[in-house]
Amino acid sequence: MAIGSATSSSRAASPSRTGKAKRTKKSGQAKRKRRARGTKTADKTKLSRDARAAHQAGNSAHTNALAQNFGASPAPKTGRPDPMNPAAGGPSGVHKSRGTGYYPSNSKMEGGFNDRKGNKLATLQDFLEGKSKYVSVAMDKNQKIPYGKGLNIKELDQKYAEQLKKLGKEHIDFRVVDTGGAFTNKGTGRIDIATRDRKASLDPTINGPLTLDFGK
Repeated sequence: MAIGSATSSSRAASPSRTGKAKRTKKSGQAKRKRRARGTKTADKTKLSRDARAAHQAGNSAHTNALAQNFGASPAPKTGRPDPMNPAAGGPSGVHKSRGTGYYPSNSKMEGGFNDRKGNKLATLQDFLEGKSKYVSVAMDKNQKIPYGKGLNIKELDQKYAEQLKKLGKEHIDFRVVDTGGAFTNKGTGRIDIATRDRKASLDPTINGPLTLDFGK
């Protein structure tokens, strides 16, 4: 009886195991379907991101290509104008002027740490130490001088001839990137030169008569 009972019990358990196996199989299939759907969704998301990135890159390349085709410079990555790539126009030739110095400061007199387009002021000392490509200067806003217009100043080239020689340069590259109320309607007769600090701004050469050469 004990043997028969065990056998009967074993047979009775078989349908239960079969049902459980079927449920396990269905559950596994469902999991595999969910994983497949998840993989497809992830692939679509990645493709969407890649497509957007490619579209943005294409737009940027297209814009820069158009700018180069029409003789302009590509837009700078900062979104601010590049002083090293000014528009055409503005003064030309040699002009007599009177100089002053200013320096980066939050005071109302000095006007802050950035030029009128938001670029950091580049000082004369930065240029002479090889830390900047140009020197920021301020001039008359009514003169309609393009942002970044370049010029040389004979007196300062002469004063810093030794430093220029070490840098392998012939001239200090000044760029008109700023303005101020003191220069309004002064034309090319006034120029303010960015220096490192107040002491440097009082340099007698900077604050004297200067010869500005805008080139041809």
